[in-house]
Amino acid sequence: MVLGILVSVASVVLWEALGHWVQHVLHFSKNKEYGFPLGIVASFGILEFLFLIGIGLHFGRGWFVFWTIVLIAFMLFTLWSQHTKTFHSLFRWQSLVVLGSCILGFFLVKQYASLDINFVDGSLLQGFPLWQQALQYCLRYFQISFGLWIIVMSLWFLGSLTFNIVDSFHLKNPWFCFCVLLAGIFFSSFRSHQLIQLGSMNYWRMLLASYLLFVLYRLFSEKEEVVHVSFIPMTILAGLFVSDGFVLISVELLLAYFIFCLSRKEIRILYCLIFLNFPLVLYFASYLGQKNVFAFLLVAIGYGFLLKIRDNQKVYVYLIDAEMFFLDYYKMIFFVICPIILMLVTLFLRFAMPDNFITYHSFLNYIKAQPVNYYFFIRSNWLEIILSTIRWIGVIIFLWQSHKREEDRWVRTLLVMMVLWFVNPLTMGLLVKMSGLNALTLGFEILFNPLTDLLSFIAIYEMFQWTVIGQWVLELVLVLATLFGHTFSYLHVPAGLYTNLIDGTMEVKK
Repeated sequence: MVLGILVSVASVVLWEALGHWVQHVLHFSKNKEYGFPLGIVASFGILEFLFLIGIGLHFGRGWFVFWTIVLIAFMLFTLWSQHTKTFHSLFRWQSLVVLGSCILGFFLVKQYASLDINFVDGSLLQGFPLWQQALQYCLRYFQISFGLWIIVMSLWFLGSLTFNIVDSFHLKNPWFCFCVLLAGIFFSSFRSHQLIQLGSMNYWRMLLASYLLFVLYRLFSEKEEVVHVSFIPMTILAGLFVSDGFVLISVELLLAYFIFCLSRKEIRILYCLIFLNFPLVLYFASYLGQKNVFAFLLVAIGYGFLLKIRDNQKVYVYLIDAEMFFLDYYKMIFFVICPIILMLVTLFLRFAMPDNFITYHSFLNYIKAQPVNYYFFIRSNWLEIILSTIRWIGVIIFLWQSHKREEDRWVRTLLVMMVLWFVNPLTMGLLVKMSGLNALTLGFEILFNPLTDLLSFIAIYEMFQWTVIGQWVLELVLVLATLFGHTFSYLHVPAGLYTNLIDGTMEVKK
């Protein structure tokens, strides 16, 4: 246990240093920001890149062990390079809040759930199981609790990302910042179903989906030039490192990105999109390479050739012509024609394959089940209903005011597209038929995640700031909901955040 705690502390320091090093190299340094989330994304992304190559070319375990050792050595170098900024970032009062969430989360999981977390049986294309094997091989002479380590890393990622999101808004009311941070860190992530998933691939997928959304949000910000377009493929690779479901999440977000760029009348969109799809192409190549190395090489060489010829004058002209077509008709194509086609295909499948089709009733059952019902307050307790009502009020205000900022217009475009395409029971037939109800899960993770949660609360504050509604009522609700949520759990009140976990009435599965 003690060794596991020491390894966790060392990991936080090393990933914090790596994040600041990446910011320094790309000239996106921010004094107040935690580097830990970016450090995680950078390490997961580069490892997935290297591991997919190893999978596609049928390299043995030595390949994965070698790059694991290289990464650790490089992180030690980044600590030496960025030690001043690293320790300055970690030694501040915000870190005590994040540390508190890590201690509480670990205690609850250890006491009422399970620390037995194993990714070894995951998909063959996810790098995390291979990395776990490599780490266990390198540390085979030490008794380290992997469950303790990954749970602390998960909660530290969430806490530091939450602070980075709130800091990016430069809010002038420190008490409101504290209240929204308290709710974001200690309420929104401490429900029973979240605690039993801590450290799992599903939980990491949600965290990295939130980070990718945050990257895209800041990419369109006019006030903050703190991200680079290369962060998008790096984050996609990090997501693929932990979950195969990130393929669909990436496709949905890149499609929304393409549509929004068209709405901004940008040029060279298709040119850039060819590069941004690089992680998905590599993932597909490695998938084929598992059976045939030549298939991997063929896709990789073909994609490299595509990257090369896109600079050819004739090819570039064709790309611009295609962009002009989309610029003229993108609204009709993506918001009318495509949804209608999906609706018709869904309707056809409903009657053509009635025995092998996901019914509308299944969709309704899905949104009534955890965790989606927490957002729709269907069969939720009164405490959740209060928070969900405020959340939805915030969503409405956010959409109403979204024309004021470019980054808010991006989120509005994303939400509209997700509702039309991916979480709409009238259009989901084909996708659900191919991917199952898991496709719905991924769609709702894009709609409901730590970033969109915070956006809804901040929207209320910015509209009513320095008023009774925007300041006192909202702040008191956030603080009291958090305190009551934890207190009621130990008092065995149903409205508690994890009452059913303490009472042992919830099935625990990692």
